[in-house]
Amino acid sequence: MIIRIVNLIIILISIFNCSSPTFNEPDTSRIPLNKKWKLSSPDGKAIVELINTNLSPNLPFFSNTESLYYKVVYNEQTIVEWSPLGIDYENINFYSDLELVSITEKIDHDKYNLAHGKKSNVDEEYKEYVLRFKNKSQKIIDLLFRLQNNGMGFRYRIPTQDGISAKGKIIKEYSGFRFPKNSDIWQQEYQEASKVSPAYEYFFSKGKTGDDHSGKASIRSIFQPLVGFTGLVIFGSDGWAFPALIETPNKQFVLLTEAGLNSQYVATHLDVDSKTGLYTISFPAQKEGQGIGDIIPTASLPFQSTWKILGYGDLKSITESTIVTDFSEPLDPIFNNQIPGWIRSGKSTWDWWSYLETGDLERQKKYADSAGDFGWEYVLVDANWSKWNNGDPESQIKELVSYAGEKNVSVILWYNSGGATNSVMEEPRDRLFEKESRKKEFAKLKEWGIKGIKIDFWQSDKQMMIQKYLDVLRDAAEYNLLINFHGATMPRGWERQFPNLMTVEAVKGAEWYRFPVFSGPSSKDNVFYTYTRNVVGPMDYTPVIFEAAYDQQNIGYAHSLALSVIFESAIQHFADNADDKNSGYKKIFSTFPFVKQFMKDVPASWDETKFIEGHPDSHIVLARRKGTKWYIAGISSSNKKLKISIQISLLGQEKYIGNLITEDKKGNKLKSIQQEFNRDNNFEIEILPHGGFVMDLGN
Repeated sequence: MIIRIVNLIIILISIFNCSSPTFNEPDTSRIPLNKKWKLSSPDGKAIVELINTNLSPNLPFFSNTESLYYKVVYNEQTIVEWSPLGIDYENINFYSDLELVSITEKIDHDKYNLAHGKKSNVDEEYKEYVLRFKNKSQKIIDLLFRLQNNGMGFRYRIPTQDGISAKGKIIKEYSGFRFPKNSDIWQQEYQEASKVSPAYEYFFSKGKTGDDHSGKASIRSIFQPLVGFTGLVIFGSDGWAFPALIETPNKQFVLLTEAGLNSQYVATHLDVDSKTGLYTISFPAQKEGQGIGDIIPTASLPFQSTWKILGYGDLKSITESTIVTDFSEPLDPIFNNQIPGWIRSGKSTWDWWSYLETGDLERQKKYADSAGDFGWEYVLVDANWSKWNNGDPESQIKELVSYAGEKNVSVILWYNSGGATNSVMEEPRDRLFEKESRKKEFAKLKEWGIKGIKIDFWQSDKQMMIQKYLDVLRDAAEYNLLINFHGATMPRGWERQFPNLMTVEAVKGAEWYRFPVFSGPSSKDNVFYTYTRNVVGPMDYTPVIFEAAYDQQNIGYAHSLALSVIFESAIQHFADNADDKNSGYKKIFSTFPFVKQFMKDVPASWDETKFIEGHPDSHIVLARRKGTKWYIAGISSSNKKLKISIQISLLGQEKYIGNLITEDKKGNKLKSIQQEFNRDNNFEIEILPHGGFVMDLGN
């Protein structure tokens, strides 16, 4: 009897969980004309419909009140179904019972330059709409929509006005996103707070929109005791992170992310109602950053929220777009309206990956030797260099800077972000948290000749930490220092405002090949990253690991080499061993000298990027240009051979002379072929399972 009762309960729970909701889509024909509006992109292919209605589409918010909803249609196909809008400032209702005051519209171009990234010169046409509403108390809020041909964004603006506190809390943002039923989605769980998280270091996974994430907690309770010594929370999640890539049943693609993050807000992420499929905005968890700091942002009027961004179209449109920087702040005044010459992209050696600790002065000299020999621009000295020379490292750091400089190699130093928000004890720490000590440290580094710093262990998306990121970038610019954020939040376009931000980790990258309890990225993960994480900003994956990636994940050598082009980061920390002739780069370069030449020549920033072909489930082929030279690379996650056809005419010239690097049948041998490529002929190439290729094409 007990077994029957248990089985019956299981069946009932299953039925309850699997039942599909019925959506009562509003009949917009019944809504008065003064309560519905249509906005369009410059080319007219994207339409945003807005309604102010109490005919609720059966969503969790505002079910019995007249409220704002929006819908996005692209190429006559719905890509975002009716979803809510609104914000709560100091418990002032800006999410229901709103009345339109005015609509203004303008069309313009956003023209700007980027110091590094997938594209150097940007010119995007857009239409911007400002819808001004007042609530029952006659308080004003502006809803801004900006539509480009490749994507759109919306944000909230609360102007200074009588009767509202000039400083107050943003209690909640009600923005939602509901995608067509049975849409595929590639997304990453938002890491639960721990000693070293959230740091956006989970792999992306494919599922269906509306998939829940709650099962992770029970899995974590089983496995966490086995890995607790690492400081990580394994499997723990607090919703879904930005960005997410969606493919609708009609084969339209949507990239959902956030941009324009400033010190007035928090970095947000997503939660989902698995019954309705509605994604909503979540603020950081209280336990982030050791529990220090408020999860509710404090705004000063006039206030502007972040932009919530929806890229749309095909994969070419999404992967080539600069949509995140398009919706970000322009160049900061500290740069005097021009990108300074001291901002130099490049490649770097890095010893920590090979040894899991930072070497002494002599090892760093060897890594500087290698950087000079390889034609790379930087050497990264990681954690605990401050312990050199019995805690007085100045003379040795200056010696390294002078030694490396003779080889045209610059030095980057690691720092702990420090402060009470961080319990990681690697040094130096507590020097950058407060402004006075930070500027003193930066002045010292400039005097030493240091060109950049890597700052690790932020693990909080709260407002106080967002302010800290921006303060660090501005102060570093004053002292001509390049910045690499690790253990950090997902990029949200700051590299446009602060071009000294060269790269951000926020990825489960190649360091994970070195931890025996875990697995490093697979070929599938690498392909997923190209359509999600690396679309939204620079990614310090620390790529081009040959033997470890092959041995652990059967990733072909040409696939690993192709990551130098496929993955964009203004400083590429090529992480394999650089001081042992029997392993890592010296072994590879000795066996395949053409690889050494390729890694010397390949740029770390680009003037143009073209998507050739691919799909998140199988492969990607990109072409990137620096000056007049093109680099084409492809990687595959497929278990089958793939045949690729490349139209050389897409690149613009009549003829190119190029080098093609591919793999043998096993994947751990490389071969180089030089040949002529003509405009009138397609180039055919075969990619091996989990393999890849690279080509460099010159005139």
